[in-house]
Amino acid sequence: MPAFHLLPAEDLSALVDYVIYLAIRGEVERNLLLMATYELDMDAGQRLTDGSPVGSHSAAVTSHWPAIEQSVIDIARKWAEAPEQALIGVAPPADKPLVGGPLQTEEQQAQLAASIEHGRELFRGPVANCASCHGPQGAGDGTVNDYDDWTKDWTTAAGLDPADREQLRPMLQAGALKPRHILPRNLQSGVYRGGARPEDLYRRIVLGIEGTPMPAAPLQPDIPGGLSESDVWDLVNYLLSLPGDRPGDASGQPGGQL
Repeated sequence: MPAFHLLPAEDLSALVDYVIYLAIRGEVERNLLLMATYELDMDAGQRLTDGSPVGSHSAAVTSHWPAIEQSVIDIARKWAEAPEQALIGVAPPADKPLVGGPLQTEEQQAQLAASIEHGRELFRGPVANCASCHGPQGAGDGTVNDYDDWTKDWTTAAGLDPADREQLRPMLQAGALKPRHILPRNLQSGVYRGGARPEDLYRRIVLGIEGTPMPAAPLQPDIPGGLSESDVWDLVNYLLSLPGDRPGDASGQPGGQL
């Protein structure tokens, strides 16, 4: 994935718009697949996923068109409202030093060391629970047999084991997507999904990554036993301390989707 600094601003904006369009289209398709498979095929016995031409189901499609149209509207509205809900101006507390930032006094160095250590405890602890997927050292070697949400959509609802090929055979023959493993990120590689700035990591922790097993963190005050604002920044500091921290550790591979 290269950078595109040479493109004019209007071209970059057009690319962003097109990628958002593709995301909206994908969400709509996902909703329609669920509707066709579970609500129509299984409950009403109407086969909309048997591979025959759409025209042969014209009556069924017409009767369900209002629901299809509403699905498009709801998803497009969510994207239109997203900029107003974005975490803008994210910044750590004034007294919270960050990895890579200026450390002018021994006290600040001690504060940063304490923040990293607390972040390590949170990473492995039951509240943030990052280690269950990313591994105790953040090498991406925790849960390596999970699946993306597209796979879970049609396997979990139907009570199917995505690792059992015989169970899946009829669904695959009907057009279901093949199960796709999703790997947790090796955080020691220093390559992240969504950017490597402290505020980028903060957003990933607070918001999660939709479509993957990466959840939004439980936060105070909505969840009394959740993470505080300071806790989240301690986690960020721990994550930023991982790359290059263990040069002899080959337990994980760079990459992963989360």
